[in-house]
Amino acid sequence: MDINGSENAGKSILERKAREIALDILTNGMKIYDFSVGYTKNGWKIRVLLDKTSDPRGSVTIEECETYSRLFRMKLDAEISESDQKSYSLEVSSAGAEREISFPDDLERFRELPMKVSFLKEGTIRNAVLDYVRQEKETIFWKMAAVKFNKNQGIYKKNGNAEIGINITDIQRINLYLDF
Repeated sequence: MDINGSENAGKSILERKAREIALDILTNGMKIYDFSVGYTKNGWKIRVLLDKTSDPRGSVTIEECETYSRLFRMKLDAEISESDQKSYSLEVSSAGAEREISFPDDLERFRELPMKVSFLKEGTIRNAVLDYVRQEKETIFWKMAAVKFNKNQGIYKKNGNAEIGINITDIQRINLYLDF
């Protein structure tokens, strides 16, 4: 396989083969959280973010990333020319402790963890760290999480244990939240 043709043709060939390999070598309850191939001034960059469904936070260990990376590189290098092997870099990592989650799909999975929710309220984007309670049709119900972020903004004291309903269409983004 020759990936050093035109940029678009090279990306298409490399992306297709790299994606195939990335999916083929998943193990231990892992899945791909994000995958990209791009061209930089130093050559092609392949980026794979892993998610571990068997871990409560979805965390993948450094050792798992290293093993995955070695296997990925070995399989890809077997498919491309020796000169092409020098024209790409590979980055494999965990999706991260404060990853963005897909909703409503991941809400149940991460229900025990506080989530930073960005949402529209009266035309303004608001942020709060919330604990997921339940979803009813198009509304997701939350409680204010007892974390520094909320306490520092004075919103925990105001809302306490009251449930907050937010329409799915008003949610801009949800991330897992770590409180230090």
